[in-house]
Amino acid sequence: MLRARQVAAATGILAYISGFVGSLALGSNQPGAADSVASVQSYIARYSFVIYMHHTFLALDSVLVLCFAVFLCGVLRQAEGESGTFASIALAAAAVAVAADLMVLAVHSATFVPAANTVDQRVLATAVLRELTILELFPWAAFFAGVAVVSLTRRALPGWLGWSSVILAVLDLAVAAWSGLTGVNASLDVQSFIPAFLAIYFLPQFWMVAASVVLLRRELTRPAAVSKTSPATSV
Repeated sequence: MLRARQVAAATGILAYISGFVGSLALGSNQPGAADSVASVQSYIARYSFVIYMHHTFLALDSVLVLCFAVFLCGVLRQAEGESGTFASIALAAAAVAVAADLMVLAVHSATFVPAANTVDQRVLATAVLRELTILELFPWAAFFAGVAVVSLTRRALPGWLGWSSVILAVLDLAVAAWSGLTGVNASLDVQSFIPAFLAIYFLPQFWMVAASVVLLRRELTRPAAVSKTSPATSV
């Protein structure tokens, strides 16, 4: 029978599955910011159930990511000791990032409300979505930085996960800073940075799946009585 800690360790995997299903539900054939009101309302009428499934699964994805972050930061705190400074930073950053992600989802959902479908409102919503998406990268950078410090100094996670956390923290900061800069300086070549911007939204998902697999294996091979008291060790 699965224990609560095993389920918590698996939430990183479940989050990826939920997000993947949500992304497939709606796909890329969505109305653009400048599409006519009539075309958008026709799209909503035709795909209302699919739109609902899309946002439901993505919201579940965010909740599961937060659950995994809570479990992971508990492992980090146990390894870090009494202070738990960096584990606390990672947990707070993850909470802020997930809150921003839910705000992005809420604004995106609002663009499918018929009353909000004027061209001006959709353009405004698109701009808000862009800024929230960029801002979300900063707390994720803090999360991965906190994870990296504890993983590399206390071996809370395998070294390869710790070093990949360093890379993700740096990438988050670089992409967020560049994207913010292109928002106020249109002379910069935005197109050249799109691959990096897209990568930073896929790589953390794979990192969480990998970390979830590592922690789940650790919990599955640990006796129930030991799992509550033993310090975290690298595998």
